[in-house]
Amino acid sequence: LMIDPIDQGERAQYAPAEGGRRATDGRAECLNCDGHNFTGNAMTLVGDFFGTWRAWDAIRGLDYLLSRPEVDRARVGVTGNSGGGTLTSYVTALDPRPAMAAPGCFICSYQSNLECELPSDAEQNPPGILAAGLDQADLLLCHAPRPTLVLGQHDDFFSEAFARRRCLIPATGFYEWQKIDANRRQPWLVRLASGRLFAFAGLWEPAAAIPGAVPTCTILTTEPNEVARPIHDRMPVILDPADYARWLDPAVTIPAEVRPLLRPFPAAAMTAFPVTTAVNNPAFDDPACLTPA
Repeated sequence: LMIDPIDQGERAQYAPAEGGRRATDGRAECLNCDGHNFTGNAMTLVGDFFGTWRAWDAIRGLDYLLSRPEVDRARVGVTGNSGGGTLTSYVTALDPRPAMAAPGCFICSYQSNLECELPSDAEQNPPGILAAGLDQADLLLCHAPRPTLVLGQHDDFFSEAFARRRCLIPATGFYEWQKIDANRRQPWLVRLASGRLFAFAGLWEPAAAIPGAVPTCTILTTEPNEVARPIHDRMPVILDPADYARWLDPAVTIPAEVRPLLRPFPAAAMTAFPVTTAVNNPAFDDPACLTPA
């Protein structure tokens, strides 16, 4: 059973005027962490804790799962990543019914969070936990003697690459596909209005220690600007040339210091037009790929 906690997926709580953003289909939504903290910080001011509401929500999902006649109640486990890892830790600590747990991308230390990332979300900081001399890992003691597997993530936004292996990926444009209906997608070419070369914000990884392996890279994405929004709900991060040195600075190893650079490129400096669907074929290498359809 997969539950959808508040502001974790589809259950957005805030309209754009309240701090949320609007998706390409017109639906109001809010970035997960923002939504958690809009709620959690306000609750903290009145002596409440958002984490208890999320845990209650998840335990009600567990109630439903265990009510199903086909479920083996003795073999139910809980797992989740990031916000789901937090909930996994809480639910298993509070409820004796899960037989096992696998929290991902949550169990850390508060000191490491302060040193390596932006502050964690409001629900990840139970009131009084530090005053009691406890840390996140101590939540796992509440799981004992049930088996617990602590999971981490290697190739994600918060990886070592983001801290130490940032790069520029040059381009003169990029393609994005606009959904027309269930069976058709129209390719668009998006580029600078000037036609000049630009650079995406990228991360790179060295070649794995296996024969034939090569270095790899990835392009980071962000929310779309006014040019890209009618086409897709995301766009690559195009860096301002004034930010190249900051992005590449090897002395900057704290992600929070360069994360503000990952913003939509100004729409006034960009253009987009539909191109031939022949670009859907990777083998089609022709000037027609750059010509308006």
